[in-house]
Amino acid sequence: MLMSPRNILAATLVVGGCATQPLFAQAVCGSIVGTVQDTSGGVVSGAKVTTRNVERDVTNTTTTNESGNYTQRYLIVGRYQVRVEAPGFQTFVQENVPVSVDSEARVDIHLQVGEVTGSRCQRIRDIPSGVAYISHFDVFLKAGSHKRALPITL
Repeated sequence: MLMSPRNILAATLVVGGCATQPLFAQAVCGSIVGTVQDTSGGVVSGAKVTTRNVERDVTNTTTTNESGNYTQRYLIVGRYQVRVEAPGFQTFVQENVPVSVDSEARVDIHLQVGEVTGSRCQRIRDIPSGVAYISHFDVFLKAGSHKRALPITL
């Protein structure tokens, strides 16, 4: 069966017309973004930010940059828990953060100064005769003409 030139032309236009239409991918993910600061407004860099999809129990972790900002992209749509931890601060938890298709949920956080629990002092034993003093948060022992830095954990 031969096609007439008119049918060939019509088929070419239909197929060619479909091929020139742009194809768009559908976004199926969202993001959670924000800034982590202390109560005085200073940025907290290096804070650990954990996002957990509470319906699927899927966890993602990132850290804040030098400006205190964090971004967690490509999250499955759903409800999330945002948890932030940083040394010297209380842990922050925000429940029920909604993530929608192709959107950004913003969670800005103000961390409270944390409490130190347990003993954080280091005992120094067998100190030779001399004078111990603290300078720039380093501990030195002076014994005669020798000066030796000792490790200290605050």
